[in-house]
Amino acid sequence: NPHDNRTVRGVSEIEPSGIGVRTVKITFSEEVTFAPGDVTAEKVEFDDEGNQTAAVTIPPENVTVSGTGTSEMTITFADSWEQMVDTWVRITLADAITDADSHALDGEPAAGGSGLGYIYDAALDLPSGNGAAGGAAVFYVGSLRGDYQDDSLTPGPPDGKISSSDVDGFASAYQSSNLDADFQDDALTPGPPDGEISSSDVDGFASAYQRGASLSDLPASQPPPMAMGGGMAVGALSPLPLADAEPAALTDSPETALLAEAAEEPAPAAETEAPAGAAPFQHDDDFQVALGIRPVWADGWRLKVAQHAGLPSGSDAPKQSATDIDLAAGSSLLDPLALPALNVRL
Repeated sequence: NPHDNRTVRGVSEIEPSGIGVRTVKITFSEEVTFAPGDVTAEKVEFDDEGNQTAAVTIPPENVTVSGTGTSEMTITFADSWEQMVDTWVRITLADAITDADSHALDGEPAAGGSGLGYIYDAALDLPSGNGAAGGAAVFYVGSLRGDYQDDSLTPGPPDGKISSSDVDGFASAYQSSNLDADFQDDALTPGPPDGEISSSDVDGFASAYQRGASLSDLPASQPPPMAMGGGMAVGALSPLPLADAEPAALTDSPETALLAEAAEEPAPAAETEAPAGAAPFQHDDDFQVALGIRPVWADGWRLKVAQHAGLPSGSDAPKQSATDIDLAAGSSLLDPLALPALNVRL
């Protein structure tokens, strides 16, 4: 992402702006080969018990997968601001992905991780793999327009609900010109987010606040694929909530007062004219995924973990250095570049 003021999110995290789930970048620790068919993206819904109730596969014509033959895969969704909002998106990477020596992706969550059967927590489940070649990588990324923080006394990360606490979150992002507050352009008929923060974004947030959409909690375990049946509560597909053509005005409340105050603030820097010769803003790399290689030993295995801090893309702040973790004493090295494995950062 060429813009310093956009938050890079990870697995199981929620994008609050109007851009939705637009890009997912996956970085491998070595060059790998893959085909577009090795990636499956689905919009999914869950009930209160964490059972999947709906899954809609994104049509191939709406998904671009690029980077084969390199160490990076980029997944881009068309019209994300319309098609990929207010939903969880499940990404599945098939173990048909291989390195130059035809070693298959070792994509399961790390042994001893969250134990949920999918990559839920980057700190616990990554780098991926159980030390044996093969195994798809599965993780979720989310969008809920207007969900900035939970409503606890000390606000934490987005919680899948829209509440008055999110008004504070939006106001903070808006006043600091953070692109998390980018909901729409300032055309007469508002269009997609434009990489600038303006008073039009206040209207966009107000519409999201009125809709009051929500996301269910992610499942406590990974259900079997829908096609295989077996314990999955499959229900009718539910359409995503749509904004009214002309949302009704919010009634007088502390929330509207705060929005009005934010709208009266001087235009943030992002709204002013760009310097001559400046490159146009692009919403790239909203979600990022990093992949690694795991050497396998005869009597156990050793992995090198590159921990990545949750920094805005483009930041020069140092990342935590890589550390070697010996999980078991190895007697003899079988393959020094055995398995491509997953380390996810969105």
